[in-house]
Amino acid sequence: FGELALIDGSPRSASARAQKESVVTEITSERFNDYIRTNPSAARKIMETLAGQIRTANNELAHAISNTEPILRVTDTEIVDEDRSDYEIEDTDAIYNRQPSRLVLFSLIAILSMLSFSIVFSYFSHVDIVVSARGKFTTKTPNISVQASSSSVIVALMAERGQTVEAGQVLALLDGTVAHTTLQSNSDKLLVVEGRLSRLRLEDEILNYDKTFPDQGDLDPLNYDILLKRVSEYQEKSRSFTLKINKLNQELDALVETVNILGRQKELKRKAQNALEILYDQGNTSLLTYLAAVDATLNAERIVLDAQNNFKKFETELSSIEADKKAFMAQWSSTASENIAKDEEIRSQLVQERILLRRGVEN
Repeated sequence: FGELALIDGSPRSASARAQKESVVTEITSERFNDYIRTNPSAARKIMETLAGQIRTANNELAHAISNTEPILRVTDTEIVDEDRSDYEIEDTDAIYNRQPSRLVLFSLIAILSMLSFSIVFSYFSHVDIVVSARGKFTTKTPNISVQASSSSVIVALMAERGQTVEAGQVLALLDGTVAHTTLQSNSDKLLVVEGRLSRLRLEDEILNYDKTFPDQGDLDPLNYDILLKRVSEYQEKSRSFTLKINKLNQELDALVETVNILGRQKELKRKAQNALEILYDQGNTSLLTYLAAVDATLNAERIVLDAQNNFKKFETELSSIEADKKAFMAQWSSTASENIAKDEEIRSQLVQERILLRRGVEN
C-alpha cells in the first residue's frame, strides 16, 4: 500500500497486522523510482491498476448521480438533489449539450436592448456645438455644448432641458467682470507699448537726425527719464571717442613735425659725414673723428625710423578708435530700430486683441 503516496508525495495512512514474525521493509520514493527504472513492466502494471480503479470510480459516480445503477446502494445524502444549480455539471460530456443559463440569456437580452436604444437615440437626436479657440465649459443643458472666448462665470441660463434653440438665440448670460478686467489689462499694455514707442522714435530722431532735445511733452515721467539717461549715455560715449580721436590727431600732427625735423637733422649729419670723409681721405682729420660722424649719421637715421614707426602706430590706433566709434553708433541705432520693430508688432497684436475684447464686452 501507499503507491499513490510514493507517486505524488502526499501523506497517506494505513495499518496492517502481522499473523507471524515478519520483516518490514520501508520503500522510499528514491528506491521506488530506482525500482521502476529497472523494472518497466512493474510501472506499466501499476499504471494499469490505477487506470482501472479510476475508470471504475468514474462509472460508479456517473451511475450514482443519474441513479440508473440498481446494484449500487446510495444513501439519500450521497444522491445529488434533482434541483441542481445551473453551475453543476453531471458529466464532462454533458457540457456540450447543456442549455445556456437564464442569467446569461437575460444579460445578453439587456445588452442588445441598450445597444439598439443607443443607436436609435443617436440617429434621431441632434447636438448643437459652438466652436471657439479658447476655453470650453458645459451648461446644465445636456444636449447643448457652448464655448466662451475667455474664462467666465455663468450668471443665468436662458435654455432648459429639451428646449429647441435657434441660431442667434442667447443661451447663457456671463459675468462681465473677467471680460472688463481683460480689456483693462489690454489697454494698460497698449498704453505702455505706445509710450515706449514714442520714446524710441524720439531717441532715434535726436541721435540720428540731430533733433534738439524736446521738453517732456506727451511722454510720461518714466519714459522721459529713460530718454534723458539713454541720450546722455550715447553722447558721453560718443564724446569719449571724439576726445580720443582728437588726441591722436594732435599727436600725429606733432609726430609729422618731429619726423620733418629729424629728417633735416639726418641730412645735416650726412653732409658732415661726407665732409669729414673728404678730409680723412686728404689726411686732414683723424679716423676717430670720421667714425664719430658716421655714428652720428646712423643714430639720426635710427631716430627718424623710430619716429616714422610711432607715426604709423598712432595712425593704426586712430583707425581702430574711429572704427569702434562707428560700430558703437551702428549698434546703438540698430538696437533702437529692432526695439521699434518689436514694439510695433506687439502694438499691432494688442490692437487686434482689443477689438475682440471690446466685442466680447459689448456682447
